[in-house]
Amino acid sequence: MIINCLSTIISHFKTVFVFLHHIKIQTKMIKTILVAIAFLGVAILLLGVNIFFKKDGKFPNGHVSGNKEMRKRGITCAQSQDRAERRKL
Repeated sequence: MIINCLSTIISHFKTVFVFLHHIKIQTKMIKTILVAIAFLGVAILLLGVNIFFKKDGKFPNGHVSGNKEMRKRGITCAQSQDRAERRKL
């Protein structure tokens, strides 16, 4: 009788320990995810400082045709070159 009672108590302690260990792992995971989200938010904010806080903030033109130096050298976009060649045909 006492042995059965002790084994039941031990099994309950094991269950509680496993549950508490699982909660501990989940809180670490949640903390890690929140830290990662915070880092991403700061990175996005810092990348867009000029766009967000200027009055006429715009994304920079990343297209080849928007670069004056490339236009001076006669370098154009591959899509634009292809379109021009197709028009010639």
